[in-house]
This record gives sequence, C-alpha cells and structure tokens, in this order.
Amino acid sequence: MLEVLRNEIKRMEKSIDELKGNDISQLHKEVLLQEMQERTDSLEKEAEKRMHLALEIDSIVSGLDADEETFLRLRFQEKISITGIQSRMYLSRASVFRLQNKCFKHILEIAEAEGREE
Repeated sequence: MLEVLRNEIKRMEKSIDELKGNDISQLHKEVLLQEMQERTDSLEKEAEKRMHLALEIDSIVSGLDADEETFLRLRFQEKISITGIQSRMYLSRASVFRLQNKCFKHILEIAEAEGREE
C-alpha cells in the first residue's frame, strides 16, 4: 500500500510540473495546481500514517514467538482460512484456535506493556 501511495505522489508531482508548462488560462492552471497539491498533501499524510502504523505493528510482532508470527502472517497477510492454517502448520482445528487466542492475548500484553491502549 505504501508503494502505491508513493507512486501516486510521484505521478501527481509529475502532473504538477507538466501543468506548469501547459498553455491554459492562469486561473484554470491555479485551480488545477491547488487541487493536485491538496491531493498530494493528503497522500503524503496517509503514507506517513501508514508508515507509523507499520512500525508499531513491527514492534508488537517482534515480541511474538515463531508460531504466533507464522499464524499472523498466514491469517492476515496471506489471508488463509483456519482450515488452511491447520494444513500448513500441521495442527488440529482446536490447536489453531488456541494458537489464535494465545497470539491475540500476547499482542494485548505487549501493547499494554508498551503503553498502547489499542
């Protein structure tokens, strides 16, 4: 997602530079430039927000054990079902749910220890 935002920002900046050289009325040019600058600023803020969130997530995940990290990656990054996780991790369905509960509990403990409330 961050790469998409960065590419959009680059595209907008290139469009701004191209607009500066085009032969359109000054008022129209100023309106378009303002709209593009607002969009670029919005994208930059979104990228910063997502980067900050990614760093927080990395901080929390780094405190998990290998099985917990594997579970999170499979479930939320690769979007694999509980049944799929069973197969990939060679666990029973009940064991996957226990691992999920352990993982979420551990995440909450890490977040609370670091002073986070969410």
